[in-house]
Amino acid sequence: MPDLPRPERITVDAGQVRRLVLDQFPHWADRPVRPVARGGWDNFTFHLGDDLVARLPSAAGYALAVGKEQRWLPRLAPRLPRPVPGPVAVGRPGAGYPFRGRVPDRRRRGVIGCAMGWPRAEYPGEGGAG
Repeated sequence: MPDLPRPERITVDAGQVRRLVLDQFPHWADRPVRPVARGGWDNFTFHLGDDLVARLPSAAGYALAVGKEQRWLPRLAPRLPRPVPGPVAVGRPGAGYPFRGRVPDRRRRGVIGCAMGWPRAEYPGEGGAG
């Protein structure tokens, strides 16, 4: 099988996420923004306080999943054997970040890792599973 080209990834840092939050979600302005200990490849993930995370796609190809997750995960969730995090908010491009990002449902123990991430207590490398 031929090697597929890797997408051109961008870089996202906590300062940029902070600016996006301040601009688009001012009601979360008091929440600290911290990168997760071990992030993924498709998304940059940042803690927003202790109970939310922001997930920002790292490349244009991965940004296509944001709309699919918004549409399908709430429809699939009632049919799955364990809870999955649903959408809380979707951000728009800004602060030098070119794609839509998302904030999945509030973190709670027992929510499985899926395309949207792990519950805060279960992030790999942060005292949880994985």
